[in-house]
Order: sequence, then C-alpha cells, then structure tokens
Amino acid sequence: MLIVHGRKHYSPGLAELTFDGKTTGFKNLLTTFDSGASYTYLNSQAYQGLISLVSGRKSSKTRQT
Repeated sequence: MLIVHGRKHYSPGLAELTFDGKTTGFKNLLTTFDSGASYTYLNSQAYQGLISLVSGRKSSKTRQT
C-alpha cells in the first residue's frame, strides 16, 4: 500500500472500473482511501461512462418488464 505524499491518504495503486462484472475500458484510475469515508470519486470521463452504463441498464430492464 502506498502513502500519497503530502496527504493523509493511502493508495493500493491503479484500478480498473468494472460494471456488472464487465470491463468498462476505464483503466489506470488512481485509488485512494482515507480513514472512514465511504465516497467514490471518479474523474469526469469515468463518471460519465458509468452514468451511461447505469442508465442503459435501467432502460433495458424497464423494456423487459
């Protein structure tokens, strides 16, 4: 585990964003942890990609019912 210098965060390294067990194409995302926060922060490209995937999944489930 790496200490991010100058901050009170720890990083296990780079990560890949997956959704529903599948790769999203967003790789090499810096992951950090602090003492007790349970938030997820994504860069804008990864965030917009995740929103599109979630919205698409919700739409397909609505069409199936």
